[in-house]
Amino acid sequence: MLGQAALAEALAPDRYDELQGLIELFSRFATISGVTGKERPVALEVKQYVKSYPLQVFEDEAGTSFGGSQGNLILVPDQHNPDAPALAFLAHLDTVRDTGKTHVLVKEGRITSAGNTQLGADNRWGLTLLLRLIDLYFELPEEARPNIIFVCTVGEEAGMLGAKQLDLKPWNVEMAMVLDSALRPGAYIESCAGMSLFEAEFTGRAAHSAVRPSDGLNAIAMAAEALSVIFMQPLPKGVTANVGGISGGDLTVSNVIPAGCRFNGEVRAVKGNLLKAVLESWEAICRSVAEKSGGSLYFEVTPDFAPYQHEADSPHVCFVRNALAQAGLEAVGVTYSGGSDANALAEAGIPAVNLGIGAQKPHADEEFVLLEDMLAGMDMIRALLAQASQRFKAQSPSSETQHIHE
Repeated sequence: MLGQAALAEALAPDRYDELQGLIELFSRFATISGVTGKERPVALEVKQYVKSYPLQVFEDEAGTSFGGSQGNLILVPDQHNPDAPALAFLAHLDTVRDTGKTHVLVKEGRITSAGNTQLGADNRWGLTLLLRLIDLYFELPEEARPNIIFVCTVGEEAGMLGAKQLDLKPWNVEMAMVLDSALRPGAYIESCAGMSLFEAEFTGRAAHSAVRPSDGLNAIAMAAEALSVIFMQPLPKGVTANVGGISGGDLTVSNVIPAGCRFNGEVRAVKGNLLKAVLESWEAICRSVAEKSGGSLYFEVTPDFAPYQHEADSPHVCFVRNALAQAGLEAVGVTYSGGSDANALAEAGIPAVNLGIGAQKPHADEEFVLLEDMLAGMDMIRALLAQASQRFKAQSPSSETQHIHE
């Protein structure tokens, strides 16, 4: 890992200038307040950045579905051909924590925050790469520009809320590249876990704990017994699970047997059948405890996002691997448990590859991007654009035979 001074000596002047430009552009966007549901200031700055380019900016109604201030932005070059297959590039506008007071530092070969909040690299670094990709696209001769669109989603950090509402059919999108993985450039998500949320609510019967204890059914005891069994069970390979919250009884009184207790959490698995099997097992455990105790159970499962698996010889993986090779990066497919907009797109029938951009330790105060990975990210998007110019030509085959689209 090279420090900034060493990079200045090691890099050609134009390459060092490019790095400085990336840091400046990232800092511009990283320090805009735009948490989930409040992305409008970031969206307005994106519109300002691209206003000189011949493209149309569409905004959908995704934000209204979850009470947000902003919909997804779809940036479509004027020469886009809806009759030809298209490629979409995505980054999300929101951060999980407010970055309005983030101070971006360059030190020890990386960009990071002053330590008072997250850097915002998830996903403002992805957004920076997306904007630079737009610049590179319009630097190409018009005849060499591929049939691609650029998408800035909202609500990603709260469960891909924007991407789940995204409709890309008007632009004939055949595949998508998502600039949002914490992995370093060269790595990509080959298979990703899906996630379901669950809630278990036990109902017992209240009674005076000293005067009539036999009349009561302790719901907290039921939940505790069920959890003790659940936590003793080993999880299958490829499954992670967490109980994230529990509540029951009343902390202000000690002489009432609690009639209610509930806990909730999540289960993630790389295969849908494993996800289903674990949740069914946990429900059966909870129900058995409740019935044995004379109480009742309400158990609810809410699917959040589906898993996906990219085959190594699929067109989208071959596209990515060719681009990474062209960029001089080692292509490494990874199994990952963190969801992204790629999950939502895959569930909608659009194969999407989430690419490593080097935004490490996301959401933490120690979040950072290595300077060398910033340059590697630029190499990656240049190569992706070059591959797109070959694979996604703006001229449809029908136009070459002078076929008139009705």
